Amino acid sequence: MIKVVFACDSFKESMSAHHACLAARRGFDRVFGNDYLPILIPMSDGGEGILDSILPTLQGNIESMYTFELTGKPIEARYGWVEKSKTAIIESADTCGLTLIKKEDRNPLLQTTYGLGLMISKLVDKGAKHIVIGLGGTGTNDGGLGCICALGDVPICDVKNVSSALSLAKKSFKKAKEKLKGIQISALCDVDAKYIGPTGATYMFGKQKGATNQMEKDLEAYLSEFSLFIQQSTGEDIALVEKTGAAGGLSGALYALGAKNIAGIDYVKDVLNFSSLIDDADLIITGEGKIDKQTIHGKVIAGICNEAKQKDIPVIALAGSVDLNIDEMYGVGMTAAVSILNQISSLDEALITGEQCMEFTGYNIAKLYLAISKKC
Repeated sequence: MIKVVFACDSFKESMSAHHACLAARRGFDRVFGNDYLPILIPMSDGGEGILDSILPTLQGNIESMYTFELTGKPIEARYGWVEKSKTAIIESADTCGLTLIKKEDRNPLLQTTYGLGLMISKLVDKGAKHIVIGLGGTGTNDGGLGCICALGDVPICDVKNVSSALSLAKKSFKKAKEKLKGIQISALCDVDAKYIGPTGATYMFGKQKGATNQMEKDLEAYLSEFSLFIQQSTGEDIALVEKTGAAGGLSGALYALGAKNIAGIDYVKDVLNFSSLIDDADLIITGEGKIDKQTIHGKVIAGICNEAKQKDIPVIALAGSVDLNIDEMYGVGMTAAVSILNQISSLDEALITGEQCMEFTGYNIAKLYLAISKKC
């Protein structure tokens, strides 16, 4: 009996990690029925879905609190709470997620991380000893300035945009740092981008958050000014540190406040004991929305391939979009990359039919695997 591991990330705006795993499994069920062992491990690289991925293993509960979303509107946001260790887990996408704002309304000069900072502040007051923050899926590019303002007790009505957040963050930085004294902060990053520069937060990801060319210039100027302030205040040049550009620079602000920036996929794998779960697996099916040149830098698929390569397990990666320039991925253990799209369609249509296409692709991969197995 073969063992097949389904370890998918979410397909943004289409499928959660859990639903992606289930859909691929349904395709395999149609071919193998009960004659195989399916193992479902919904994954996350620190973005959306991290609560669903790790909270059951940590024996924690989902709780919620009132805060603000990226445009300043009140919102009730979830977080995970592990009472035994006083550990809180936050998905930053719940307060400053890209999907919280319509495409036509996206303006990263006006969107801030204030609501996330307020959550962190309230969790410190609750007695949290360790706060884990998943940084993927954000729609902000404020360099974490709004977050610092909230931790420094600046009223949200004063944080009107990234420009105002910059001056207020500099004034409240010391108070924000004091707020987090003695608290362990783990910032789970899904990219290696630096805080500023050509491979920094703004120029790597600003466009997908709605930034125009002029907005990118303005945002880069704000983040550069704050980076210089941090260097002058602490002696630490966050502009040179990898992973400080995750979540529009939010990870850079957290790093300046004392957080440890780590690869989200590595944290998730450790919590789930992923290496043991895939022992003796014959095949791993993984996937996320897009496979491109960024996939190798801290994304779920890369993390899984690295693990599988050590155990000589083939990995088939599924995605809505597969770029042609992904040769590096084959070198780290990816056996094949397959697009789940079955026909030319608009993005909106592809998002709607995601689960159906995922199941159909899983079905075809299972049939191919079975046919090859019979020949061996």
